[in-house]
Amino acid sequence: MNLPPNSKRLCERCTRMTSTLEGLQELASRQGYKHLSIEELYSSAALGCSFCTILTRYHKRGERGYPETQVQILPRSSPLKDDEIGDHMAQSGSTDYPFTNAKLDDLQSCKWYNWTKAEDTDSRSLDSRPGWLYPFTGQDDTAAPYTNIEDDHISVSGPEIEEEILKRLELCMKNHSCCPKSNESCLPSRVIDVRPKGEDDKVYLYTTQSKDASKYLALSYVWGGPQEVTTTTATLLDKHQGISMPNLPLTIQDAIRVTRNLGFRYLWIDALCIIQDDDEDKKHEIKRMGTIYKNATMTIAAANTTSVNESFLAPRPIPGTCPFPYLLPDGTFGTLWIKDKGHPEPIQSPLDSRAWACQESLLSPRILWYGPAHLKWICNVDKFPDCNLGKAPTYYSSYNYKHRRLPQSIYGLAEELVDDIDTLRSRIWIQTMMDYSSRALTYHEDRLPALSGVASETQKVWGDEYYAGMWQKYLVRHLAWHASISTTATITKDADTENLHLPKQDQSQSPTWSWTSYKGQVGVEEVEKSFAEVLDCRITLVDDEFPLSRLIDGRLELDTACITEEDYSQMRKSYPRELPRFTRFYWDYDQCEDQDHINKSFVYALLGFKERDDFVALVLAPLGDGTFMRIGIFRGASGNVLFGKPRSLVRKRIIII
Repeated sequence: MNLPPNSKRLCERCTRMTSTLEGLQELASRQGYKHLSIEELYSSAALGCSFCTILTRYHKRGERGYPETQVQILPRSSPLKDDEIGDHMAQSGSTDYPFTNAKLDDLQSCKWYNWTKAEDTDSRSLDSRPGWLYPFTGQDDTAAPYTNIEDDHISVSGPEIEEEILKRLELCMKNHSCCPKSNESCLPSRVIDVRPKGEDDKVYLYTTQSKDASKYLALSYVWGGPQEVTTTTATLLDKHQGISMPNLPLTIQDAIRVTRNLGFRYLWIDALCIIQDDDEDKKHEIKRMGTIYKNATMTIAAANTTSVNESFLAPRPIPGTCPFPYLLPDGTFGTLWIKDKGHPEPIQSPLDSRAWACQESLLSPRILWYGPAHLKWICNVDKFPDCNLGKAPTYYSSYNYKHRRLPQSIYGLAEELVDDIDTLRSRIWIQTMMDYSSRALTYHEDRLPALSGVASETQKVWGDEYYAGMWQKYLVRHLAWHASISTTATITKDADTENLHLPKQDQSQSPTWSWTSYKGQVGVEEVEKSFAEVLDCRITLVDDEFPLSRLIDGRLELDTACITEEDYSQMRKSYPRELPRFTRFYWDYDQCEDQDHINKSFVYALLGFKERDDFVALVLAPLGDGTFMRIGIFRGASGNVLFGKPRSLVRKRIIII
């Protein structure tokens, strides 16, 4: 049997349900279609079956303790009770082809629980909490007469959507007090002049003059590997003379179409507007990256593509759906889509995982976010799930809105009026730390350069000193960063310090007290009442022209209370019940290559206190020259015998590198 290509993502059992006459007849029966056991379902999902993956959201392993639980798919009727099957509509179909007289409508996925009673008779029970599924197809599909009809794809382009974008832009510039008015600004050093489409369909690299000012768009996208089309010293002149559209990657072609259709002339694209083999030009442009995205009228975010060679304007499948080959009475196949009617997990965007793209989204005043499931308008006011453009379900979104926030004063607007501006700023930066650290970098030494645009623009309005990803005013507040629970770092309530080893020096050369030294996502135990005082903080730069970028080293001197590992071990013996219960370690590392045991010399340096007076301290390891390196943090409940009486604690100076 030759099945259509849309069956490739389904396992054999799922495919049989709609591609064979026997499967359709079983689906239409009173008992429904007998699917897989729970264990088989999870195995199939692990092998990549898209429908089995959806079913695992409803049917969990080990529920009710019956190992022989069976999943069945049946048409929906009245709510089901144990040992009871409702009157299903499929009985009205013909004997041979079951859905001739009655369409395939709502489905439900249920579990049969099988067990043997004491009298050795088999008994079966139907789960009363089914998963709801909705079958449909497109209006022009050959399966349309036999099921529900809906759009089977989401469009993100076309005249209606472009008109809606322009309406949003006008509304934003006129009525949003916390969004910039987007007047003409100085153009970047180079832009792509898209011009109206001509016979030769070319675009042109334009080197701007010092007084050139205009509105322009910027592109945020995933490179996806080495670029075939870039501007180099050898191709610079050719790019000025014109670039043929068919010779450009699909993502860039789409961005040019969007720019033209919205009535803009200039577009900034890093691969074409930066001379890729000229280190001085790259330094100059990377230094201005924050300003480039901040001054763009809008940023086009190609969030659904994994490579520049993919189109971000292509129609999207309805999220949470699976295509099935659907057998028709004449033996041919149509396409049946089955949608999860619950609230499936958001589809993750490839752009969300790219560290360099973080500052592009944070700094852009407006974003056209072409995500995996929809097109979304995002600005400082409209940034929630009801801001979809075109037809799209509002509950599908992988964009992390709460992390997309910088002070609106970076756009020249008045800062928010709040009672505690320091707490607001502190929380803004914590959100930035968490969002940025969750993203991937090809080279970890880019950890600081990829954030330098955000740091530069924020520094202009905060007027604070910036040290390796941290602000001087909020240093103590933010020193209690820790490895996120979602990473591989060990986080326990009572860690075994006997087996911890000194971590290898980080390649980024960030000091150990900075979160940028950690290779992974971080969280922050924000210190709300500081006890430690910063006596000195300094960093050594690789290049003095880039004060917010790569470092050689860094040094932090604190005045605070300290407890040694020997003191802590003695307290554990004196208070064997209290300490393990009221303390928590967050280690930065599990182990390292040199395996030098240093735990006996650990020092716990108090940072301050959180709500309810819980204390937070750094865990430090000596380096033998009077300095220490950070290896984790330590949190304890209020009243803890370690730091429970801050007024009686003895202060000392300690240097961390």
